[in-house]
Formats: sequence, structure tokens, C-alpha cells
Amino acid sequence: MGAICTNDKEITDRLRFLQNGKHEVAKRQCSGFSGMLTFLIKGGLKESTIFLKNLKLITLGESLGSIHSLVELP
Repeated sequence: MGAICTNDKEITDRLRFLQNGKHEVAKRQCSGFSGMLTFLIKGGLKESTIFLKNLKLITLGESLGSIHSLVELP
């Protein structure tokens, strides 16, 4: 779990998560990061679909309890 938390922090730093005002609250309430990320993509279905089609290491699908990196579009 330690490696997951470290990797997640790196990703959130690169996505400028730290500029979010809620980050300070999370730092006070949590001891680390989790293996799950959520974020919004500007635009709509078209832009979200383009994003998903351009992923190289993450598979489109719902989690079935495996260790694979997955993404889903509500």
C-alpha cells in the first residue's frame, strides 16, 4: 500500500491537485493518499471519450476486485 500512496501523490502533484482548497482538509484528516483518483474533464461526452481512447496503460472497465488499473465513465 505504501507504493500505491506514493504513486498516487506523484500523480496528484502532476495534476495540480494541491491547488484544490480541499487538499488542506484532506491532509488534516488523512494520513496518506489512496489508490483511487477521481477528476472531471472539461467538456462533455465527446471530450471524455477522446480522453479514454488515448489512455495507454489504463483499461476501460469497472473494478471486479482485481489489481489492474481501470477507468470508467459514468
